[in-house]
Amino acid sequence: MLTAADGLGLDAIVAELTRIIEAMADAPASEHATWLKKLRIAIADGSDAENLRATAREYGARLAVNVTKTVTWLATETPTAVDKMHNAARSLGVEMVPYEVAQRRLDAAIAEAELNALAKKQAQDDLEFARRQQEALRAARSRPAWYPVEFDHDPPRGRR
Repeated sequence: MLTAADGLGLDAIVAELTRIIEAMADAPASEHATWLKKLRIAIADGSDAENLRATAREYGARLAVNVTKTVTWLATETPTAVDKMHNAARSLGVEMVPYEVAQRRLDAAIAEAELNALAKKQAQDDLEFARRQQEALRAARSRPAWYPVEFDHDPPRGRR
């Protein structure tokens, strides 16, 4: 529709459609949004649950709705509760920790992921530097070595 309006020269409609498309576009994910993608945790409802959930989502941790064997730990205020989530955690042997301990574990996982990301970035920078050095070396070797000076013009041609 945008292409058709643009082709017909309907600038007002094009501007409006562009504004709508930009408003509906998702915000770009932050660079650390996938740092904890392998961490799957469960957070029971409580006073500090929303802060913990927000931090976990921000760094890409997967939040479990139901406790299964893939859940690493369950953050809870009341480990003795007898609801579905706590009973499943007990039956599967999932560790239940208070919110303070859960926040410390999450912070430690974030710090470890940050160090891993920094090491990965450093390795990428080192590879890029080595690649540029190789390109410079290859460019230096590619010039013809049999001429004592570089030609700036073609030599005159002989008559046939």
